[in-house]
Amino acid sequence: MSRTVDIAAAVVATLNANTFSPTFTAVRAYVPVYELADLESLHVTVLPVSVEQDQVDRVAMQELHRVAIGVQQRVDPDDLPAVDALTDLTQAIADYLRDRPLTDYPAAQWESAKIDPVYAADLLETNRTYTGVVTTTYRLLHE
Repeated sequence: MSRTVDIAAAVVATLNANTFSPTFTAVRAYVPVYELADLESLHVTVLPVSVEQDQVDRVAMQELHRVAIGVQQRVDPDDLPAVDALTDLTQAIADYLRDRPLTDYPAAQWESAKIDPVYAADLLETNRTYTGVVTTTYRLLHE
């Protein structure tokens, strides 16, 4: 597998090694599309997103691997505590991964995280589905 896919798989394993509230089992996928009925339960999906390569010096190369973690669940947009709980979970995932080594891929060093969107307003309004996305970047150095 590609290094980005391996890192995504390691993120899944790292998330599943922790207990979050609400609880979930993260899965790796390429297309996080679910039937609305399936989204009655919480889904956390990890996707390989991109890789950027840069020459650090004459012999060393740096790769930045981006992995997205989607948090999705149907929710009443007027139920502020329920939406808040999913927003808190999205933040908790980002916080948990910050500076945490990936046991299944220790060479990958956490570089940054971005939550965008915190929630997809259009999906919350039209489908009554919370969707938040954490994008993490991991750095690999090669000589």
